[in-house]
Amino acid sequence: MLLNLIARFFFILIGLTPFPLLGIWEYSAYFFTRHIFRYRRKVVRKNLELAFPNQSNAYYKKLEKQFYHYFVKNFLEMAKTAYVSGSTLASLNQFINVDEIEKYLQEGKSVILAFGHHNNWVWPMILSEMVNVPVYMVYRQLANKHIDGWLRNNRCAPNVIYVEKKSTARYFLKAAKKQQPSIFMMVADQSPSSDKGIYWTDFMNIKTPFYRGIEFFGTKFNMPVFFTETINTEKYNYQHTFHLIYDGSEEVKEGVITQRFASALEDAVKKQPGNYLWSHKRWKKVIEYE
Repeated sequence: MLLNLIARFFFILIGLTPFPLLGIWEYSAYFFTRHIFRYRRKVVRKNLELAFPNQSNAYYKKLEKQFYHYFVKNFLEMAKTAYVSGSTLASLNQFINVDEIEKYLQEGKSVILAFGHHNNWVWPMILSEMVNVPVYMVYRQLANKHIDGWLRNNRCAPNVIYVEKKSTARYFLKAAKKQQPSIFMMVADQSPSSDKGIYWTDFMNIKTPFYRGIEFFGTKFNMPVFFTETINTEKYNYQHTFHLIYDGSEEVKEGVITQRFASALEDAVKKQPGNYLWSHKRWKKVIEYE
């Protein structure tokens, strides 16, 4: 209970801090996370060495610095989500080609927007305020129910419907049965916890297991799948571009859509390599982390 209160207190403080002053929190949290707590420093370095082999120590240190700034900034932005208006959040997010998505929606088709843990994968939900269809955010419920509920109940995107991962199929079936065009947002690059329902792809020079969720639902319900490329254009500002990787009707072999997603994500990561979730044990099925 005490930890919940402390976390809530700091989230409120950060949420109420004006954007120009967030840098104070960022540099303080960066210093403690990287230098005092040394949060997963060995994991971060190991991942960078795997993804970008044969680079200099100076290169890895540069990416480590960029990563820890990105890491703490991501939490700051998450905290701000509950305290900014929809119009403010919309001004910080530029969507390049929403018309590509709307074209399918107008044809009565639902679409899947696939994300990776690159840059900010939460703020794109403001798209729900720009389209006239249900928008579902498929996510894994946080272990701490208090923080989980607080994060979901934000005012900037009230039209988003959060779907716990285990209930995903039910919502896809519901949309199909009602013939209701919908948008399903799915973060699709988590490390699989089991060997079931996965596909091994080439990602960052490494054979990597991916969940086949976007591929399974896309082909099962003939839904177009877009990779959402998010680029940090300036402080707390993002540009989102949607890349079609499956049109909902193409005959594809097993694993093709998943590989397309992995390749598109890799291209995005290479544009801003420090802004990926390198602290995650992404390759634990391939190597043993210390």
